[in-house]
Amino acid sequence: MLRSAGAVDLAVLDSNHTTRTVRFECLAVWPRLRAGGILLVDDVDRNRGFDQFLAASGCRSWFVAHHSLKGGLVGVAQKEGQ
Repeated sequence: MLRSAGAVDLAVLDSNHTTRTVRFECLAVWPRLRAGGILLVDDVDRNRGFDQFLAASGCRSWFVAHHSLKGGLVGVAQKEGQ
């Protein structure tokens, strides 16, 4: 699906909440994000996948926010560039 989509402005990941899956999905979509693109990952408090993605990718523009509907945390990473 990513190959056919080309460049992506926004990716929302909310699938299997395991460290392995979250890390894999983040690292798979990250190269496809345009400069300035946003990666949003639901429930980052359930595993270490988002943290491991941040370390592996070198992403420096990110934050984690409280998810008001379900009480979890959502991670947001922005790809650098214009």
